[in-house]
Amino acid sequence: MTGRILVVDDVEAIAASLAAQLSAEYFEVDTAADGASALTLIEQNPYDAILLDVMMPDMDGFEVCQRVKVDPNLTHIPVILITALRAQADRIRGLQAGADDFISKPVVNVELITRVRNLARLKRGVDELRMRMRTSKDLSMMDQEEGARGPSFENAQVLLVDDNEEHAQQIKEMLSGECVVTLETDAQQAVNSATLTPPEVILISGGLEAYDPLRLCSQIRSMEYTRSLPIVLLSPENERKRLLKALDLGVNDFVEEPVDPSELKLRVRAQVKQKRTSDRLLATMQQTMELAVTDALTGLYNRRYFEHHLKALMAEAERDDTKLALAIVDIDHFKRVNDTYGHDVGDEVLVEFSKRLRMNVRGVDLVCRLGGEEFVIVMPQTSERAVMSLAERIREEIAFEPFKTAGAALEITASFGVAMYAGGEETPASLVKNADEALYQAKDTGRNRVIIHRL
Repeated sequence: MTGRILVVDDVEAIAASLAAQLSAEYFEVDTAADGASALTLIEQNPYDAILLDVMMPDMDGFEVCQRVKVDPNLTHIPVILITALRAQADRIRGLQAGADDFISKPVVNVELITRVRNLARLKRGVDELRMRMRTSKDLSMMDQEEGARGPSFENAQVLLVDDNEEHAQQIKEMLSGECVVTLETDAQQAVNSATLTPPEVILISGGLEAYDPLRLCSQIRSMEYTRSLPIVLLSPENERKRLLKALDLGVNDFVEEPVDPSELKLRVRAQVKQKRTSDRLLATMQQTMELAVTDALTGLYNRRYFEHHLKALMAEAERDDTKLALAIVDIDHFKRVNDTYGHDVGDEVLVEFSKRLRMNVRGVDLVCRLGGEEFVIVMPQTSERAVMSLAERIREEIAFEPFKTAGAALEITASFGVAMYAGGEETPASLVKNADEALYQAKDTGRNRVIIHRL
């Protein structure tokens, strides 16, 4: 599933048209004809984005947006205002209400899909962090009020990439008093600067003369240390095709020239606040997990965390009708390592084994140490074929190169038992049991292999 979207418009034909365009791209879409109905649906459903008409009777889109954004349980949902209003004052009012983006009527399909997809993708990343925060709370490891307070905006760190010094100075003056702006006139030096000292937002001039600004955006998105940094593009006016390409490359937002100082400040502020929220969630999650749910030796999550988080992942898979797989991994003949070389060498093997697991899974996968030489990998949103391919790759990576320890270079292999979540009445215990049975089969048939549980 691409995501779940709410379309709010008092004109039935417009709402139906937007819903049809989104449904064609495999979004799940609900509609509402007024603000009150929309707020009721938003409180009851986990939407990935809200498309909100501005001009509605009784309660306009600005008020609906503001109510969503002041609710701590809803504020993380992206809101896109769809409006025929083109006055700068109306756009500023929308940003002040908390809107994440605007689309002008008549709506262009490519722009609609690109903007919704980008915001829904960002929201899912924050959702993953919020889910892990809830796991921490369930385990009584963090203050229940932590994460409820909004982020501040003082001293926002902005990297401006602009080789027109006069234009750059104008932009710096617009942001003075709120942001600490670092100017880079050379694109490649800007990439180096962002890697060494990551800013909170990167502001890129669309009028760069010495370097293609879209190529720079793509380069920033492709690098490990900069791919999560918010990018705002200063775009020349009426370059719609170029803007859509920029959004498709992962640009978070844009401001068209001539730049309005108020709009620029509000858009930069929105990106910084979103990044600080994500950073705070990630930092809190990491700190609390280290206290009680990580394995001291390997740094992986332990059984306690696994048992709590698996429930949340299974509930999410059931709700979104997506696949979920679980693999239990056991080091073959590990007792021989401890008996022959001692427990210190055994610990070295466990640490290296954990590294190889982490290096070969996706970012959304959960890797835990259950205890001893037994590990588990939970893989959401994946097919049986993809799971088997991933497990085989990990098995080969473990067996391919000897484990270098203080005692010797050891040939290590592992057995894998895989189970797919069937939904319905299946429980975490039954899913683990199925994977465990497949693991025993792998060991009974010669070890160093992957077996999937069959009903």
